[in-house]
Amino acid sequence: MKAARLIISAGALRESILHKIHEGYQGITKKCRAHTRESVWWSGISTEIENLVKTCPQCIEESSNNREPLIPSEFPQRPWQKIGIDLFKLEWKWYLLATDYYSRYPEVVLLTSLREVIKHLKSIFARHGTPEEVYSGTHFGSLLTSKFTQFAKEWAFKHTTSSPKFPQSNGFIESMVKIIKRGLKKSDAGYKALQSYHATPLSNGFSPAELLMGRRIRTMVPIAVKQLDPKIPDKQTVLRKEEHNRLKQNFNYDSRHRVVYQNQNLEIMSGSSI
Repeated sequence: MKAARLIISAGALRESILHKIHEGYQGITKKCRAHTRESVWWSGISTEIENLVKTCPQCIEESSNNREPLIPSEFPQRPWQKIGIDLFKLEWKWYLLATDYYSRYPEVVLLTSLREVIKHLKSIFARHGTPEEVYSGTHFGSLLTSKFTQFAKEWAFKHTTSSPKFPQSNGFIESMVKIIKRGLKKSDAGYKALQSYHATPLSNGFSPAELLMGRRIRTMVPIAVKQLDPKIPDKQTVLRKEEHNRLKQNFNYDSRHRVVYQNQNLEIMSGSSI
């Protein structure tokens, strides 16, 4: 093993592993590499991953759209403290998405009826516990009935709705919807893509599964058994990295959109009109 990773020597086995890694990530060389850092190694694996992605037509099409989900402006202090929920439609089917703000761990449910939403949320809460706050996205408006209000009261969580006055507050759940839709578009590989997302480290160095459940999960990519032992990520390390990444993300957003803050001096060119 190399740094607790499995060293793969056989050529045919390498090809099979590359296929499994690539199957979970369409067009994301960085994510493929991040997954292998926790599992397998051989000389030249990074180059082989990059070449595979570069020669895949679907990867090329998807690469410009792949971004890590936005970091919430107010980051939670623990897993499953606050979650975001929304509905999305894909190929004439409706899905329910529930995502933890701390770990970015998504739960996805295919709906046969919109009346099932509360039942599925109860099932999700039975697995992970009841969050303190549930934020509902823009497509959830039609379900904000007295039944949902009663559900929030009975299960003791605060319900916050999206607001057109504050579009940035919608950014996290909207970015997660885009990520999940891209994965599910891969037909039978869709849930493999979802599993790969659960297992792959975020920019803070920990995977959604580690952050939510305190353990790495086993996927189709080989991994040393020792890597599957439970280990809770250090909270202060997570919070420090998240704050650093949030500031970096805000800077990049402001640079792209030329955001100007109050009291910032503006240089107006001669002849410009206001």
